[in-house]
Parts: sequence; structure tokens; C-alpha cells
Amino acid sequence: TQLANKLSALGTLKQKVRDYHSAIDLYNQSLHVREKMGEKESSGYALVLYLKSISEFRQGKYCPALENIKNVISIYQKIGDIDSALNAEEEAYKKYQEACSIHMENVAKAE
Repeated sequence: TQLANKLSALGTLKQKVRDYHSAIDLYNQSLHVREKMGEKESSGYALVLYLKSISEFRQGKYCPALENIKNVISIYQKIGDIDSALNAEEEAYKKYQEACSIHMENVAKAE
């Protein structure tokens, strides 16, 4: 868990300086370590996935961010952390869903 925590902390530093590509890469590494440790349904995994979704959203990857936030909410619900699930839904889900819909409409118009 220590390695996963360090990777996600580095991801957060990259996110703060708007290096979203590097942040996502570090978050993915952290998630991979957590998966190997059997922590795919843990609050730590959900938090890193949430942070990854923020970087994706800020990169304009609205639909992948939406998919990740859906997984975050699902994990929190499975582990019984209803407050965190509600917070993720209030803070990100609705905004990501709207942005993804607009993005898909714009893609359809461009075709």
C-alpha cells in the first residue's frame, strides 16, 4: 500500500501543476498496484479513481471521467460508504454526465 500511496501522491502533485497526462499515468500505476494487492473494492482505490477522473475531466476526456466516477460511486456503495458515494455524485457525476453528453452531441454534429 505504501507504493500505491506514493504513486497517487505524486499524481496529485502533477495534477496541481496541470500535468494531467503524468497524473493519470501515476494514478494508473497506483490503481494497478492496488489491484494486485486485492484492494479493487476499497476506499483507497475509489479515491485514486476519483482523482484520476478529475485529471481526465480537466483534459477534456469527459466520457472516460464519467465512467470512472460511476465506478467510484459503485465501489463506495459496495463497501457501505454512502456519504462518499453521495459526495462523488454531487461533486462530479452530474457535471461529468452533462459534459459527456455535450461532447457526444458535438462529435455527432461534426460527422
